[in-house]
Amino acid sequence: MRALLLIAFFVVSLPICLMRPFYGIILWIVVAFLNPQSYTWTIDAFPWALIVAVPTMLGMLLFENKFERLASRQVGQPPDGAQQSHAEDGQRDQNLNQ
Repeated sequence: MRALLLIAFFVVSLPICLMRPFYGIILWIVVAFLNPQSYTWTIDAFPWALIVAVPTMLGMLLFENKFERLASRQVGQPPDGAQQSHAEDGQRDQNLNQ
């Protein structure tokens, strides 16, 4: 009975992993650390983490449009006042040196 519930849960979850890769990452963490397949007696040797990882990675490649953030060399935008404060610091240093 537990094995059938686990199989049904994974059959329903795998398309969600494909469409929503974040859900796939969470499900992979659950499979890797909580190891729910160890509570079944019949399907313990099945590669559950691999079965979750494949649609998750495919979903990331197909449906995730946020890869430009990974390719950027700039970490983040400085606040608007930050650039101005650095310029004011430079002027203040020049005024002190004169």
